[in-house]
Amino acid sequence: MPCSTCLAVRNCPAFLLLFVLLGAMLGGSSPALAQRRGRASIARMNAYNRQQQISQLQGQLDGARKLLDSVTTQGQMSQAQIDAARQTAMSARKAVNEAVKADNEANQKIRKIEEGILESQSDDSEYVKALDAVHAATKALDKELHRILLRPEPATAPEESARLYELA
Repeated sequence: MPCSTCLAVRNCPAFLLLFVLLGAMLGGSSPALAQRRGRASIARMNAYNRQQQISQLQGQLDGARKLLDSVTTQGQMSQAQIDAARQTAMSARKAVNEAVKADNEANQKIRKIEEGILESQSDDSEYVKALDAVHAATKALDKELHRILLRPEPATAPEESARLYELA
């Protein structure tokens, strides 16, 4: 129904006002309501994004804790292995030192026995005869070596022959 001043219903300001009010009451949105809905939607979206970030960070933190526990366990196992290897090396070193000590003691005993045998030998024993033969052969070898190399023979003084014997 057009008003008395309007010729068409579409152009009637009263009709338009009625239409806007009716639309607002039936669920139409006012700018303030739309702005509140937009803010609430943004707040929900921000809260959701924060929750997603918190979940991701929590997952990363759990992964880092597991990795740290694993590395710590491996470090403890490695430390235990190092300690075991150190103990093995120390006991091996101790065994080597004991073996060297026993070898030195055995060599000293052998030297004392040999010295005792040598002191008990008389001038006509087989050992002294063999030792004299070795000295004579060493002298002959030395003489022949000097002849081949065209070098003068060493002095045959008793001190010199003793020195040569010690070098041989």
